[in-house]
This record gives sequence, C-alpha cells and structure tokens, in this order.
Amino acid sequence: MTPERTGIFSFEGTVLDVRHLEVTRNGERIDLEPKALRVLSYLVEHHDRVVTKEELIAGIWAGTFVTDNALTRVIAQIRKQLDDSARFPRFIETVAPTGYRFIADVVEEAAAATPAQNPPLASGQPHRWRMAVAVVGAVAIGAGAWSLHNQGAVDTPHVAGLQQITSSPAADLWPSFSPDGSQIAFSSSRTGRFEIYIRSLAPGSAERQITSDGGHNIEPAWSPNGQEIAYVSEKRGGIAVVPASGGAARYLTDTGSDPNWPPDGRTLVYSAGSVGKMNLWLAALDGTPPRPLTHSGTPPGDHQYPKWLADGRHVVFSAFFPTKGQPWVVDTMTGQLQRIQIAADSVLFPSFSANQRFLYFSTPGARGVSTPLDPVGVWRARIDSRWRAEKPELLIPSGGPVPEDLAVTADGSRIAISQVRRENALWSLPLNRSGLSAGEPRPLIHDTSLGIEQAVFSADGSKLAYISIRQGGDWTIFVAGPDGSSPYPITAAGQSNSNVSWIGNESLGYLGNRQGQNEYWIAPLHGPPKRMDLKLDLGPYAFVRASLQGSKLVAHSGDRAVGIKLVLIDLATGECRDLTPPGRTFVFPSWSPDGRWIAAVERLDPNTDNRVVINVATGAIQNLVDAPGGPTFFPANWAPDNDRVVFASQRDGVSNIYWVSRSSGQVRQLTHFDSQSEIARLPAWSPKGDQIVFMHRDTAANIYVGELRF
Repeated sequence: MTPERTGIFSFEGTVLDVRHLEVTRNGERIDLEPKALRVLSYLVEHHDRVVTKEELIAGIWAGTFVTDNALTRVIAQIRKQLDDSARFPRFIETVAPTGYRFIADVVEEAAAATPAQNPPLASGQPHRWRMAVAVVGAVAIGAGAWSLHNQGAVDTPHVAGLQQITSSPAADLWPSFSPDGSQIAFSSSRTGRFEIYIRSLAPGSAERQITSDGGHNIEPAWSPNGQEIAYVSEKRGGIAVVPASGGAARYLTDTGSDPNWPPDGRTLVYSAGSVGKMNLWLAALDGTPPRPLTHSGTPPGDHQYPKWLADGRHVVFSAFFPTKGQPWVVDTMTGQLQRIQIAADSVLFPSFSANQRFLYFSTPGARGVSTPLDPVGVWRARIDSRWRAEKPELLIPSGGPVPEDLAVTADGSRIAISQVRRENALWSLPLNRSGLSAGEPRPLIHDTSLGIEQAVFSADGSKLAYISIRQGGDWTIFVAGPDGSSPYPITAAGQSNSNVSWIGNESLGYLGNRQGQNEYWIAPLHGPPKRMDLKLDLGPYAFVRASLQGSKLVAHSGDRAVGIKLVLIDLATGECRDLTPPGRTFVFPSWSPDGRWIAAVERLDPNTDNRVVINVATGAIQNLVDAPGGPTFFPANWAPDNDRVVFASQRDGVSNIYWVSRSSGQVRQLTHFDSQSEIARLPAWSPKGDQIVFMHRDTAANIYVGELRF
C-alpha cells in the first residue's frame, strides 16, 4: 500500500510544510511572502529535476502575465531568508538559461512517524538527529547532499550523525580536534586572510581567533596535551606553534606543510620540498634540527597528508603521483615503508581508527586532484596486520560539495571534514589600448565542471580554447568564441588532455595522457588528430607548448634532481636541441606571438622563482628583475606586441594578474583581488588586445562533525 504523503519536508535543519505554507528553521518561523513560499514548495517537491522558468511562472502565477524578473526577485528573497548564495548554492542552483534546481538532500516525513527530540552535539555527549523518516540501517540528513549509512558488521564504523559546526560564507578548512574531542581548531579566510580559530562543539559556543598576523595561517594541528597548536605560516614560511589560548608563536621550521603530532607530543611529522620532491620530515620540539623520514622517489610521488598512528611509531601518508594518491605506512624507527594494498583509484587524507583496524580516507575532488575516477566522498576500509585493505565502503557520500581535510579524534569517536564548494570559471579582464584595466573582471565561462583552465587564443583572436573536467571524466579541450559563446568539445573521452596551444587559427597542439602515457597530438578543428612521434621522453610532469607558427615545440626535459632544461623540437625534422644550460631548472615556457622569445620561470629554490625571457636564436637569458615577488607556479602569456609578459603572482597568499615589459622592466598590476581563498592564474592575452582571460577559483567551505559508531 502506498503510504500517505504528509507534505512536510526536511532539509538542512529546515522544515517546510507545503500544505500550510510554513517554513521553520530550528523551530523558528522563516518570513517568506506567499509567492516565495509556493515557489520554494514547488522546487522542493520537484527536487529530483531542473524546473524551468516557464513551468514555475505558469504554476505559481496562474496565467497572470509576469516577466522573468518577478521570478528572479522571488528566488533572491528565498535565498536571502535561507542564507543561500547564488554563487555557492546550498539549496537553489541556477541552471542557466533553463531554470532552477533544488540541490539539498530532501526528506519527506512519513505519515506515521513520530520523531524523537534529542539534544544537539555537545562535549562528551553523542548527538542524535531528530529523524524525519524511520529508515532501517541508515539515517538521511540534510547537510548539503549527505546520506549517512549505518550498515555492516557490529564492529564496522558508521557515521551516526553529521552537524555543521561553522557557518561562515568564506572558506573554513583544515579541522583539528582537541585531545578530548570537545573542540576543533580550523583555519578560515573570513577576514580575507587565513587565520586560526577555535570552537567548542557545545551548543551556542562562540569562536575564538588564535592568530591575527595576516600570515596566511593554515593547517592547524592540536597537540596531544591540548596546550599548543601547530600550523603553517605561508607568509613567513615554515611551521609555527602557538598556545591554544593565543599568544606569541614560535617557529620550528622554515618550510613545510601538513604538520601532525604523535601521541607523546615530542616530534611533529610534516611534508616539505618542491613539487615532485615532497618528502616527510620529523621536527623535534626540543630544538634539534629536523631530519628526513622519507626520501624523494621512495615511494614515487609527493609524500603528503601524514598522520601518526595510535602506536606512536608508524605514520600513514599519501604518495601523490602525479594526480592520484596511494596510501603508505612508514616505520619512524626503522624507516621501513609498506604500501597499503587497497582497491581505490586514489586515497587522500588517510587516517586510522584508534584501534588501527580501519583506514578512513577521502577520494578525489580534493585540492590538486585533476582526474577523479572513484565517487567523491569519505570511505572506510578494514585493514589487516599486513597492511592489506578489504574492499572500501562509502562512509560519507557527497552529491555536490566535496569532503576534504579529514580528521578523527584520538579515541576514534568523532570525524570532521571540510565540505568544500568551489567556483571554477574563466574570467575576462577588459583592457584599454595601453594594456591597462578598462573595467572590473567578470565571469566569461562558468560551467558545472570540477575544473576549467588553460585558456588560449587563436592567432587572430577569433577563437578561445580551454580545458575542462567533469566528475568521472577526463580533461577535455573545448573551443568557444572569444566571448565564451558556443563552446564545443574537440577531444574524445578516454584520454586526458592538457598543454593546449593554438597553431594558427584552425589547429591545436596538445598533450594527451592515456593510461599514464604522455603523447603529443596536433588536431585540426575539422579533421582527425595526428600523434607526433617525438624523440623525447615526456615524463609524468611533462609540459609542452607549440609556437603559433606551428614549426617548433618547447618542452621540459631532465630530472628535478639534476635540473630541468628546456628543449626545442623542430616539428618538420623531429630534431631536438637544448635551449637552456644544464644544472639549472626552467619550467613553464611560453612562446611570444612572433616565435622569437620564450618566457619561463627559473626555479632557484623551493621558495624563489625568477621570471625570465629567453632569446630563441641565441639562448640569451634575461631576468625580469622588477617583477613582484612571490611564487609563480604557472605559465605566463604574451601581449600582441611581443614585449609584455602577463603572469599570475602571489603576494601574502593573494594571487593577482600582472604584466612586465621585456624591454623596459615596467610592471603593472591588473587585478586587485584581496582574499586568500580567491585564486587568479593562467592568464591569456587576446591578440586583439581588448581582454585578458584567466582562470578564477573561489572557495567556500564549512566544517562538519559527526559521531563514529561501531
């Protein structure tokens, strides 16, 4: 028999009574006008699909002539009352130009349900959600798109409830539990600069700001005695320790990230090095010099996200190479390494349960991952005494926001994550005839992909190519108009593509990666692509750019241990010659439009870059010494005049777009972003001179805490 529908829906602490047109949050009524209530009710009742504007107007305004503006005004009112955002939606997503979709997880109360009231999550007291529907073996809650499973053997952990702990519209990231699990430390960009905060998990608790120096302070880690918090200061560089009550910080290292304390609180483990050579280190609190725990290449990849095990002897970490992470365990006494055999494409933020019988981890979607293959979420896997994992099971799935920064209490009773929402878009900055800003930057292409970047213009500026990736897919090359209109893909599924370059106006060169093998392709817009037989080993960190004339390629060659040089490849003959001298590291080359110059970055050490221009004919290297300081991790681009180089650079953790003149050394800042959670990179200067297109990413995130039950 079909159960009677109640018309009472729950989502993220909010209850909507469709029959009585009433909406409440935490028992308090939300003030919405009748039209807004009806629109909200319609969207919630049809949350399984996109609702068109025409359908909403016909259903709500009942034949009355209104424009889209009336609907837009009502949607804005609903968002305001629900603390929602059009930019980072939690409830109502705009599906341009069609209509709207309600994206939060919705539960309708059963007719016979009599939900029990339980106290909120508090220190030392397990939290139980007021259940809207009796579900055998599972509890569905409205935290974005969470569905928390409660199945399996008695001794298998499950999440019994998940509660949003922070509510900032900025980026709240990197949660860390106090030793007793009653508080969390985290980093937030709510002031425009990342600082460290502490919040009790007791109801109604206020947050305390621990740092306030504007130092881009991230990745807090609470000491086991509860007295101190270690964190990373990106402005100064290195790992600092500050009293949990606040005060002056002392520095343990001059570099490093991902600090984590052992159970005895004596020696921090952290990750340090440059991209491709990130290793684990141990830093004692008694002032003795840090010592390496792992070494470059063993295991292959960057060694990141280290966490001590409860035995105080082993550390689990992820070897990230180049877009996937695999879990390893290292014995800190003997240095012995053991890979955790697990049936997962990628493992990030690995953490063990207190009894070391279960591994918790996050799958791709996390920062830096470009090819998500497994479903995004938090997973658990039972581990045997030989570090072998049983088949992983999904612990916290995600239907939208991505769970990152996994943390577990020392006793294994609670789990915390950052639920991350990112805007990924290409933005356009209008320019005047002098190459200066002619207005504010604005979104040009904004889709629902996990990433969109590497914009490049055709020779005449009539076309724009870029790459984009959607969940479960590969990096795909798209071509659009210079205003972002009419985008269409030109590469097929099954191969991840990057390093895209225009060759004239009708062909593209790009790097294709299939099953870990890099190959270079040239594809006309109207015809089959051709694979180039290059006499060059394109390793996992390959970078290749074609000249606009299509006669030459410039590529990375060599090893980071001895330096990376740039080589030139003649596409007609296949001949290779070195462009830069051995023993030095040059990365991210970019051709000038006339093919006479190459802009690049010389990496002097992990924290110092030189922006350089290289004469292709003579090999002469010119330093652009007046460019602003700060890391430059991505390639530059050229103005149509073959003189100015546009690039992204970071100052005090804030990235902006600049250009520098090769001939005069003059520098101009073009954008003026001021938040550390906002990223501007990979600029491309239109040959028409009227705009610069760049990758723009803005991050919003909140902290969630749940109970781990066995």
